[in-house]
Amino acid sequence: MIRKQLKKYFCILPILLIAIAFCFSESLAVCLQGDCYNGKGTYQFDDGGVYKGQWKNGRMNGIGRFSINDDWVEGIWENARLKKATAQKARKNYLPEKKVDDNPYRCIHGDCEEGYGVFQYEDGQYSGYWKNKKRHGSGDFYWNEGNHYSGEWREDKMSGHGFLEYKNGDRFSGIWLNGKRDGPGTLWKADSTVIKKVWKEEEPGSIQSRVEHLCSGLED
Repeated sequence: MIRKQLKKYFCILPILLIAIAFCFSESLAVCLQGDCYNGKGTYQFDDGGVYKGQWKNGRMNGIGRFSINDDWVEGIWENARLKKATAQKARKNYLPEKKVDDNPYRCIHGDCEEGYGVFQYEDGQYSGYWKNKKRHGSGDFYWNEGNHYSGEWREDKMSGHGFLEYKNGDRFSGIWLNGKRDGPGTLWKADSTVIKKVWKEEEPGSIQSRVEHLCSGLED
């Protein structure tokens, strides 16, 4: 009886090990170090290959080294393709053509579904917590134009307490709801004007906001 059970377990064990290995192989693709979007970084692909070098718009661009198993090649890359090899130890005609993703706007680090991750958008970059593939929890968003929000997110929108620093020097700290200032908050303007009030569903930089700021200046 015991031998039968042991035999059954030993038959199942290889299947479990293969399943576990498959699950881990699905999550191999990750930026291991540095900036794998615009800068220098080390990226591991799904097949275990590793690229270490320069990046531009989420693609291998510039000087870098790609290695997989015992093969490697160094050279100049352009749009995720090897343009010129400067050194290599690889099989004959081994010219890897690798790319992270056709879409540069993607999760570039961590877990952007349920956990902490960094996601590159067309208009900026978010680093923070996610829930159900949506920004949820504390997080930071850096717009390409220079603005920076740090605070709470709910259902993919700025909601809760947050701090927004504008590229023109203005700063706002207060309550947000669905991406708009909605509740008590304080705006410190670059010209030293301070506006403290209860805000109501107001988008930053809206016409209503500008008119109210002008009026408050006239009242002073």
